[in-house]
Amino acid sequence: MPDQKYPHYIVEAPILRDWDRKIYTSPHAKFHNGKRCRKLRELTQDDPDYAKFWNVEVAQSVVEIEGGKTAVVFHDEVKG
Repeated sequence: MPDQKYPHYIVEAPILRDWDRKIYTSPHAKFHNGKRCRKLRELTQDDPDYAKFWNVEVAQSVVEIEGGKTAVVFHDEVKG
């Protein structure tokens, strides 16, 4: 039975942009790969805690990781 408080998990998944082959990586997902989490909000450029990680090129989420820490990962890296 899935954990109801942390229904998702993080899977590191770099993104390759088609038109110029630029690769985007998510350092938080690399560090927290495989950990249980729950989505808190979408990351925006005026986020009070994580604005410095905002990137117009990549959709990101702020997640709470099992144990209470928060992190920023790509939307596609949150599985569940």
